Amino acid sequence: MESSPLLYENTIHDIILNLIGSANERIWITTPYFYPSDDIINQLVAAAYAGIDVKIIVPGNVDNKKYILLINRFNYKRLFDAGIK
Repeated sequence: MESSPLLYENTIHDIILNLIGSANERIWITTPYFYPSDDIINQLVAAAYAGIDVKIIVPGNVDNKKYILLINRFNYKRLFDAGIK
């Protein structure tokens, strides 16, 4: 039987998309590394425009590594413009 961390990557991605799409009141995500796919960003933005309370909670300073901060903050403007906190 085949085994790999990448084997279930699409399944997890699809589950996350379905969870975001089925939210009725709020979506609060907590993660030390926030680098979502375009599909996930689109779903989060659509949810925010639909009146869902969307919050992304990431640490302000992750181990003092600038590249982690850059990755986390790459999509901030688009998310902020949609009203995501």
